Amino acid sequence: MLKKITIVILSVLLYTALTASVVSAQTNSTSTNSTQTNQTETQNQNNTVSIQSINPNGVPLQFSPYNVSTVILTYAEAVNYFVNVSSSDSNHYETQSPRGMTATLAGVGSYILRFNVFYSQMVDQPITLTVNGGDGRPTTFSLQSRNTGFTLDVIVTTSRQPTFPTKEEMGEYLLGQSKQILANMSLDFQARENWRDAAIISGTFVVIVLSVCIVILWRNAKRDIIERAKVERIGYGGNR
Repeated sequence: MLKKITIVILSVLLYTALTASVVSAQTNSTSTNSTQTNQTETQNQNNTVSIQSINPNGVPLQFSPYNVSTVILTYAEAVNYFVNVSSSDSNHYETQSPRGMTATLAGVGSYILRFNVFYSQMVDQPITLTVNGGDGRPTTFSLQSRNTGFTLDVIVTTSRQPTFPTKEEMGEYLLGQSKQILANMSLDFQARENWRDAAIISGTFVVIVLSVCIVILWRNAKRDIIERAKVERIGYGGNR
């Protein structure tokens, strides 16, 4: 009887010890999971990405350079970066690096660019945008950014650069114009000479014709006078 009681007591004690061990293990597991969850939440809060547009008043920056144009954006070293270019003209290409991006716009038209830059932590930095036109005069725009990522919208409208003649081209043009003027003057002078010669010939012909007509008229008048005199003389003789 004593032996059975001892066995029962030992069984109860063993069951109690096992139950306490299981409860302790569950409690530790719950505590560990809670701690890990809190750490994960804290880490997620710390890693929250803050993407902001750095356009002044939310309005895209606008430039109107001559082609070929390059748009250069420089910034602190980033973990992710890319640029999107929208245009009806496909004559453009882009280069990208952790510290800067460049868009080369070789056509004529309107280009819409969106620069996208991302970091793994908050970064306070100055950002520089440089637009180089075909005339070689750069336009620089500075911005300030404090976030874990930013976007920048830029609209670039390119046009053909006007061309001007060189000294050699101007000299050739003036020489050609001078030759043309001299040729026109020569033709005009020749035309005047021809007209004068024609006028002289025509005048001479008119004088000759008039002279002949005068001579003919004079002869006819003289003959008429002689004939009239003969008639009068005959009539006078008959009357006698």
